[in-house]
Amino acid sequence: MKALFIGALAVLGSTLAVLAETPKLPKDAVQLSGAQIVEWLNSKKFKKVVIYDASVPITAVTNYDTRKMRVFGTYDAGGTKGKFDNEWVIDGDKSCSEKSENGKWICQKIFVLGDVMYEVNKKGKLHAISKP
Repeated sequence: MKALFIGALAVLGSTLAVLAETPKLPKDAVQLSGAQIVEWLNSKKFKKVVIYDASVPITAVTNYDTRKMRVFGTYDAGGTKGKFDNEWVIDGDKSCSEKSENGKWICQKIFVLGDVMYEVNKKGKLHAISKP
């Protein structure tokens, strides 16, 4: 239920994100293929995740388990705090760890620069920045 809640928040149009300046994808960031995503995220933990395309400000701490193909952690969605533990799949060159209300995967292209991950949504807009 909480995973669905986070997914629903992430796909809603954002009034707040429009008002705040969303960072741009750095020109030097490199897009990863599906296999590279799994390899790069192997046992990664991000202590500072900011989601930009949601209707409320969302921050999180996330952990990736490539053996079990799970992503889990804690979140703060506009003051509502909780835990999540989601199935995680790779679809071509995209990472998918959330489902929409109708059960379809929500996927992001993954770019990296150093140890920072940038997730770009299907509209080509920055979805999230994850830092260790």
